[in-house]
Amino acid sequence: MILMNFLPELSALTEPIRFHTGHIAPEIGGQAAGTAAALCIKYHCGPKDMPEHMEELQQLLLKDDCYIPGFRNTDPQDLARTAQISATSAREGFAPEKVINGVSRDENGIRNMWSSDGISPEGETLTLKLASVKKVSQVRLTFDSNFNYPIKITLSKKRQLQQRIGVPPELVKDYTVTLWRGEQKMAEQKVTENDQRQNVVTFEPTECDKVTITIHTTNGEKDVHIYEVRVYS
Repeated sequence: MILMNFLPELSALTEPIRFHTGHIAPEIGGQAAGTAAALCIKYHCGPKDMPEHMEELQQLLLKDDCYIPGFRNTDPQDLARTAQISATSAREGFAPEKVINGVSRDENGIRNMWSSDGISPEGETLTLKLASVKKVSQVRLTFDSNFNYPIKITLSKKRQLQQRIGVPPELVKDYTVTLWRGEQKMAEQKVTENDQRQNVVTFEPTECDKVTITIHTTNGEKDVHIYEVRVYS
């Protein structure tokens, strides 16, 4: 019922998906409807008022790793967008700056991710130097789960053989996120045994001017793959 109430008002959002894929996946429509409902509560409005808040809805969906063809991250609250990006290594064509280019998928043959050139014994580090000292409470990371392989529940033997069993080897497994002010370490979070594409690492609000992400291991891939990094106060 909620989805049916909202879909007519979300045509501007869903049409790019229909154009590229020929259909709207139920999970995309459902996520859009749920997020739109939250915005209606926020603004004390109804579904017919949603076009007034369409840009905010689109940006919220992108933030939560929904794919909307033709749209990029333009979230003004994302501190990473104005940061200087560097890395300990990078494969040709996979520059570290790609983690803030606004697209967290491969698109039109372009690989929109940073890839390290191997993983050193000390790990591979991605560094974001913020434009100024800011309070940081959240770092959002989008890793590579390799969408080239279908992942679905199916009784078809043919489809089952096309799928890979277990955690995608491209996913980052163990990593550390550190907040710095100058050369002083202000806060740090370690994550182990990760098996998710999108990770949200939270901190107590901490003043810093640099964020480092050090990847220690993946789930099998020889290089580190990161599609997107976002930083929020």
